Amino acid sequence: MKPRTRPEVAAPAALALVTGLLLVLVVPGPALSTPGDRLMVDRDGSGYDALGPAVRAADPGDTVVVRPGTYTPHVVLNRSVTVVAPDGATLVGTGARDETAFTVPRGSDAAPTVAGFTVVGYGGGAVLAKRTTGDWTLRDLTVRNVSYVVVATHSTGDWTVRNVTATDGGVLAPSSTGDWIVRNVTLRDTEGPGVFAGYAEGDWTVRGTHLRRVDRAIDAHGADGEWTVAATTVRNATVGVDAAGAGGDWTVRRTRFVDVAAPDGEFGRGTTVLATDTSGEWTVTGSTFVDGDADEPVVDATGAAPGGNAINNWWGAPGGPTPSDCAGNVDCGSPLQTTPTAGAGIAAAGASGGSTTRASSSTEVSSTPTGTPSAASRKTVRGDPSTTSAALPGSPAMGAVALLLICLFGAVAARDRR
Repeated sequence: MKPRTRPEVAAPAALALVTGLLLVLVVPGPALSTPGDRLMVDRDGSGYDALGPAVRAADPGDTVVVRPGTYTPHVVLNRSVTVVAPDGATLVGTGARDETAFTVPRGSDAAPTVAGFTVVGYGGGAVLAKRTTGDWTLRDLTVRNVSYVVVATHSTGDWTVRNVTATDGGVLAPSSTGDWIVRNVTLRDTEGPGVFAGYAEGDWTVRGTHLRRVDRAIDAHGADGEWTVAATTVRNATVGVDAAGAGGDWTVRRTRFVDVAAPDGEFGRGTTVLATDTSGEWTVTGSTFVDGDADEPVVDATGAAPGGNAINNWWGAPGGPTPSDCAGNVDCGSPLQTTPTAGAGIAAAGASGGSTTRASSSTEVSSTPTGTPSAASRKTVRGDPSTTSAALPGSPAMGAVALLLICLFGAVAARDRR
């Protein structure tokens, strides 16, 4: 029998196959976007000339960087992108009643981040996020002449508002169910409540916040979640904390209340902590009560069951509360004999740039303004989004190529040995 000869084309065929695979994996192809790109918005022509088009062009995980300037956007964010002005930028509205700077659409699970802006003159608020489900973030803002900083009615996400200074507008999250946070925020001169969480069911927190010249500073009436107010200052309010009818467990600690009084003796105002008809367990401790309404109790727990705990507080004098300071089912014993040093709260940081963060959820993004991007408008962190980037050393694609090379040449060598 004649010995079988090995086909001489085995090795060339293997090399051809490997070459084809390398071309498929490495050679640039049609347009694909790389998460983590940076899109520039700049009035001087070196980027998009408007915020809306840049946001529309962004993919989930991208960052839209806005250079200093004045812009007039109404941007719809239903994609997880970061919109940041690291050196500050101003967004100016027309004052129209329903106009907002940013809107996260109802039902969206997007988790965008908005940071570093001054927002002025939006009649509908800075951010509208009703019935959203995403964990969005609002930080490092200055807000003026808006109806609200945030409207997050019926939201379910674990969103965050931090380092925000606002005049004329509050944070509204009634009937929300998420575990949201308001931290290091200054709210003043609002016509309504500073933080409104009526009937909220989530476990929310207000910390390090200043509320001044507001109606009800923290309005949590009917709230059923477990919530906390800590290291906060309330000054010149008609009610400090309104927890009337709250069914959840809650805590107020290390918080300073100054000049909480009813205007012209209005009914239902002037009480610093209003805890009537509560059904959860609650505590007010380590806090300060100064210059309250002489005609109203400082803590009113009428109808509370179980009773509340308001021990270890400073009542404005070493002798503790007067008989009229505490009403209803509450223990106001063990008063502090000096003002607690940690009760004044933490000042809000104000609007600043800050570092860029990145989110990961995804849906659609849209915006109403128009604009034209220049050739230099899309600067990237990882790859040019207009093309498919070549695989980098150490990337999964190159690892796959190396593995294919080993397998194919091993197969050729084994065949040669037979």
